[in-house]
Amino acid sequence: MSLKTLEDYVVNAQLIIQVDHDYSCYADLGAVRFIIGPKTPLISFVVFDEYGDARENNQPLCLALLDREFRVLQDANSAEEWANFQSIDQVGRGEVDLYQANQAAMETYINRYGAIPDVVSDMDWQLNTGTILELRNM
Repeated sequence: MSLKTLEDYVVNAQLIIQVDHDYSCYADLGAVRFIIGPKTPLISFVVFDEYGDARENNQPLCLALLDREFRVLQDANSAEEWANFQSIDQVGRGEVDLYQANQAAMETYINRYGAIPDVVSDMDWQLNTGTILELRNM
């Protein structure tokens, strides 16, 4: 799998990811809201973008960020585990609601557009090498 795989996925799904940088909840953790379409109703999904990568002019990179968040959700067994991974210190009703909303949005996305190709390894994310470096330099 490669960068081209993500580019082809975006084109074939006719995917449009808008980035709402004005999302104020968890701004200190880099949270942004993705509005995903064009199929309606649009999907709203909160992404924790700690490195400030989310840009509408780089849809494959947004897709890689979305895939990473999907993997975090799939690995978490509870809102508490998810919050811990996101560096959220306290888990209250708002965090549980966000966790559940993101879970529902992920299911809707996968049913509508299919699984996102997993082309960026955890090591690439951590070391800023390989595919993630290519995506960031687009």
